[in-house]
Amino acid sequence: FKNKNIFKFEGDVIVTEINACEEVNYSTTIYHCDGTLSLFIFEKERESTTKQNTIVVLNKEGQKAFVNIVIQAQEGQKRDDYIEFQHSCKNTYSEVNYLCLNNGIVTSQANSLLDVASRQSESYQNLKHILLSEKAKSYAKPNLMIQNPDVMAKHGTNIGSLNENSLEYLQMRGIDKETGKLIIQKSLIEGAIDKHPQ
Repeated sequence: FKNKNIFKFEGDVIVTEINACEEVNYSTTIYHCDGTLSLFIFEKERESTTKQNTIVVLNKEGQKAFVNIVIQAQEGQKRDDYIEFQHSCKNTYSEVNYLCLNNGIVTSQANSLLDVASRQSESYQNLKHILLSEKAKSYAKPNLMIQNPDVMAKHGTNIGSLNENSLEYLQMRGIDKETGKLIIQKSLIEGAIDKHPQ
């Protein structure tokens, strides 16, 4: 097995568990922050099978977490991404935007746990998978576990292919179909980057 891209951080970020078993790159990263956590993850060409857990703990009033993830899954790659926000204090905020440009088999799940102490907290989830081939498979599951009625939360998911109207528009301008697909993918990635708070 290979287990690369493992980082240990000091300060706000704590890596608490990293496990790897044969032929699977598996890691769990838990983030604790004092103020605002702004996390952008971009991954391309990782091992053939990957299981990635990202957990964010929000246990102090006023904490915010913005997590944007962009995955480019290659043909033959299997990937499982799990993102969890643990709200255990009032007036906390979490947001995840997940974009997968998929040629492989990818599962994404987002969980927001808003416990009884999390009043006036907010949590938003957006999972988007773009299938780039007929062999590609995507599964997405946004999930809200709310134990306090005084919160704002919403989730959504979208699984589809590249916009055919955009491809036709580019072809009418003399751009071949494969180049058009790359242009659209690049614009989706740039949109995810622009969306991320600085």
